[in-house]
Amino acid sequence: MIVTPYSDGRKILYLFDNYKQINKEWRNLSVVEEVVFSPYSGTVETVLTEESNHVYEWERLFLIKTKSGKIEEISIGISGYITSLPVKKGQVVNTHTVLATIQDDMLITGSD
Repeated sequence: MIVTPYSDGRKILYLFDNYKQINKEWRNLSVVEEVVFSPYSGTVETVLTEESNHVYEWERLFLIKTKSGKIEEISIGISGYITSLPVKKGQVVNTHTVLATIQDDMLITGSD
Protein backbone atom coordinates (compact mmCIF):
# COMPACT_ATOMS: atom_id res chain seq x y z
CA MET A 1 0.00 0.00 0.00
CA ILE A 2 1.02 3.59 -0.62
CA VAL A 3 0.16 6.21 2.00
CA THR A 4 -0.41 9.73 0.65
CA PRO A 5 -0.70 12.64 3.12
CA TYR A 6 -2.96 15.54 2.20
CA SER A 7 -2.46 19.16 3.29
CA ASP A 8 -5.13 18.88 6.02
CA GLY A 9 -3.26 16.00 7.66
CA ARG A 10 -5.63 13.23 6.51
CA LYS A 11 -4.04 10.13 5.08
CA ILE A 12 -5.59 8.11 2.31
CA LEU A 13 -4.52 4.57 1.54
CA TYR A 14 -4.20 3.51 -2.05
CA LEU A 15 -3.93 -0.10 -3.09
CA PHE A 16 -0.95 -0.38 -5.35
CA ASP A 17 -2.84 -2.67 -7.74
CA ASN A 18 -5.56 -0.03 -8.21
CA TYR A 19 -2.91 2.57 -8.95
CA LYS A 20 -1.31 0.33 -11.58
CA GLN A 21 -4.69 -0.33 -13.24
CA ILE A 22 -5.59 3.37 -13.40
CA ASN A 23 -2.13 4.20 -14.76
CA LYS A 24 -2.44 1.46 -17.41
CA GLU A 25 -5.90 2.69 -18.49
CA TRP A 26 -4.63 6.27 -18.77
CA ARG A 27 -1.71 5.20 -20.95
CA ASN A 28 -4.03 3.28 -23.27
CA LEU A 29 -5.99 6.47 -23.94
CA SER A 30 -2.93 8.04 -25.53
CA VAL A 31 -1.92 5.13 -27.80
CA VAL A 32 -1.24 6.28 -31.34
CA GLU A 33 -0.23 3.83 -34.03
CA GLU A 34 1.43 5.13 -37.18
CA VAL A 35 1.47 3.16 -40.42
CA VAL A 36 4.70 3.38 -42.43
CA PHE A 37 4.14 3.13 -46.17
CA SER A 38 6.90 2.65 -48.68
CA PRO A 39 7.78 5.95 -50.34
CA TYR A 40 9.37 4.04 -53.25
CA SER A 41 8.61 1.22 -55.63
CA GLY A 42 11.30 -1.42 -55.67
CA THR A 43 12.65 -4.33 -53.62
CA VAL A 44 13.31 -4.50 -49.89
CA GLU A 45 17.09 -4.96 -49.65
CA THR A 46 17.35 -4.97 -45.84
CA VAL A 47 14.99 -4.89 -42.87
CA LEU A 48 16.96 -3.19 -40.07
CA THR A 49 14.54 -3.82 -37.20
CA GLU A 50 12.28 -6.52 -35.78
CA GLU A 51 8.73 -6.66 -34.49
CA SER A 52 8.45 -5.44 -30.85
CA ASN A 53 11.72 -3.46 -31.12
CA HIS A 54 11.85 0.11 -29.89
CA VAL A 55 12.96 2.51 -32.62
CA TYR A 56 14.07 6.12 -32.37
CA GLU A 57 13.18 9.13 -34.49
CA TRP A 58 14.93 9.04 -37.87
CA GLU A 59 16.48 5.63 -37.16
CA ARG A 60 16.98 3.67 -40.39
CA LEU A 61 14.32 0.97 -40.63
CA PHE A 62 14.62 -0.34 -44.19
CA LEU A 63 16.77 -0.16 -47.29
CA ILE A 64 14.86 -0.30 -50.56
CA LYS A 65 16.43 -0.75 -53.97
CA THR A 66 14.38 1.34 -56.39
CA LYS A 67 13.59 0.29 -59.93
CA SER A 68 16.38 2.62 -61.10
CA GLY A 69 18.86 0.69 -58.92
CA LYS A 70 19.38 3.33 -56.23
CA ILE A 71 19.38 2.22 -52.56
CA GLU A 72 17.05 4.42 -50.48
CA GLU A 73 17.04 4.54 -46.67
CA ILE A 74 13.63 4.54 -45.00
CA SER A 75 13.16 6.21 -41.61
CA ILE A 76 10.30 7.97 -39.84
CA GLY A 77 10.09 11.01 -37.56
CA ILE A 78 8.61 9.23 -34.54
CA SER A 79 9.92 6.91 -31.86
CA GLY A 80 8.05 3.92 -30.50
CA TYR A 81 7.56 0.18 -30.70
CA ILE A 82 7.18 -1.85 -33.89
CA THR A 83 3.77 -3.53 -33.62
CA SER A 84 3.77 -5.15 -37.06
CA LEU A 85 6.39 -5.75 -39.70
CA PRO A 86 4.67 -7.35 -42.70
CA VAL A 87 7.54 -7.06 -45.23
CA LYS A 88 10.58 -9.26 -45.65
CA LYS A 89 13.92 -8.97 -47.41
CA GLY A 90 13.53 -9.47 -51.15
CA GLN A 91 9.87 -8.47 -51.21
CA VAL A 92 8.72 -6.25 -54.06
CA VAL A 93 7.00 -3.10 -52.74
CA ASN A 94 5.25 -0.03 -54.12
CA THR A 95 3.94 3.20 -52.65
CA HIS A 96 0.83 1.42 -51.32
CA THR A 97 2.79 -1.23 -49.40
CA VAL A 98 2.73 -1.10 -45.60
CA LEU A 99 6.28 -1.58 -44.33
CA ALA A 100 5.55 -1.38 -40.59
CA THR A 101 3.19 -0.17 -37.90
CA ILE A 102 4.69 1.75 -34.97
CA GLN A 103 3.07 2.51 -31.64
CA ASP A 104 4.23 6.08 -30.99
CA ASP A 105 5.74 6.46 -27.52
CA MET A 106 4.88 10.19 -27.64
CA LEU A 107 8.36 11.16 -26.41
CA ILE A 108 9.85 14.35 -27.75
CA THR A 109 13.53 13.63 -28.20
CA GLY A 110 14.77 16.63 -30.13
CA SER A 111 16.70 14.55 -32.64
CA ASP A 112 15.51 16.51 -35.67
